[in-house]
Amino acid sequence: VGQIIWEENFNSLNTSTWNYVLGNGCDLGQNMCGWGNFELEYYRQENVSIQNIAGEAGNKGLYIQAKREDFGGSKFTSGKLNTSKK
Repeated sequence: VGQIIWEENFNSLNTSTWNYVLGNGCDLGQNMCGWGNFELEYYRQENVSIQNIAGEAGNKGLYIQAKREDFGGSKFTSGKLNTSKK
């Protein structure tokens, strides 16, 4: 293993590094509904957070929650991040 060239500890959600991915992909074109691979969830910013890691005092992590809920024409919601154009 070599030298670490990049690391993200998620002590906070740095939006200069990360983008929230929102929706179900349909705004990108009909063939992208379900993000092009038939995903059933609608991605929401509310499903992404930084939380304390149980049993690890002072340590935080990225928390993405999937929920069974109707939203935006989907039966499920979740969260998604990417680093596109960052």
